[in-house]
Amino acid sequence: ERTHAASIPLALIIVFALALSVRAEVIYVKTDGSDAANGTSWANAYATVQKALSESNSTRNQIWVKHGDYYLDTGPDQTGNAPTSTFRLRNNIAMYGGFAGTESNVSERDLSDPANETALSGDLDQDGNYDDDLDAYHVVTCDSGATANTILDGFTIERGNATGSGSDGGAAGFMNISQQTSATFRNCLFQSNKSDAGAGAVYLHNENGGSDCAVTFEDCVFLNNEAGQIANQSTWGGAVYCSLRGNATFTRCRFLGNHADGNGGALACAESTITLLNCEFVGNTARNPDPNIVGGKGGAVYLHASAWTPETAATFINCAITENASEDDGAGDDIPYPGGGAIYCEA
Repeated sequence: ERTHAASIPLALIIVFALALSVRAEVIYVKTDGSDAANGTSWANAYATVQKALSESNSTRNQIWVKHGDYYLDTGPDQTGNAPTSTFRLRNNIAMYGGFAGTESNVSERDLSDPANETALSGDLDQDGNYDDDLDAYHVVTCDSGATANTILDGFTIERGNATGSGSDGGAAGFMNISQQTSATFRNCLFQSNKSDAGAGAVYLHNENGGSDCAVTFEDCVFLNNEAGQIANQSTWGGAVYCSLRGNATFTRCRFLGNHADGNGGALACAESTITLLNCEFVGNTARNPDPNIVGGKGGAVYLHASAWTPETAATFINCAITENASEDDGAGDDIPYPGGGAIYCEA
């Protein structure tokens, strides 16, 4: 009896010590910090997100970032103005933004305060634009096989400009291609990202087979992203394109003012499964500017199925889809006209 009773406070001490150990492994970042510091507190914070990512590991597995603008091409092993620069999320590392720089707990953040905006920016030349060759192709990418514990929470992902060839022509905000991932995005704003070949902000794709992607977006906003049009090809997904096992779940997300010069002003899905819960689509547009190709389908959402596998599946629960539009700039009589101001399904 005595031995058993004595073990209880000992267990509590052990748990408390473990809690302190985990708490001490946060990596801190602020714009006026120093990469020569140790990143162990706000007072000793690193200056760049790249430094924090390079120092993260299985024990230093949280990164807290104070408000400000953070650019991809600054930090260890980075080349200034290199469009291939990217913030690569590391497996099982949780990165949180939106801090004032005094908090001791993630729950203390005030994400509603504009002063706490924390931006991951692809605007490499820092000129305030996102439509020149000195901007990043993909603001964020991630490790292959990233689990749901790979978290990005409380950030603005902005001003990516995917103008490269191949996969570098799409997904200016976040790209996951040819790999499995179950990464989690919470409280993130994807805004003002632009691509030449579809997927203005996010592209999810897994052509390598195996387990499907299963990316989660919670309380995120997709605002004013754009998928342009390359010669003789219609592009898909003004904000998001889920393709070939690029499965995703969106919960309480808002798609506002996104545009595709092709199909799916906000969201396009093909050979993937998407689930949308309590989401909102407002003011998105799909437009076909080329009379020689087919486009302008699905002002908000475009769903495409084919004889390939896997099948396309979409679930909408308690979603609002209003004031979206599909447009066409005068396709000839032999070219099908666009349709589906809200949703267009095609097989």
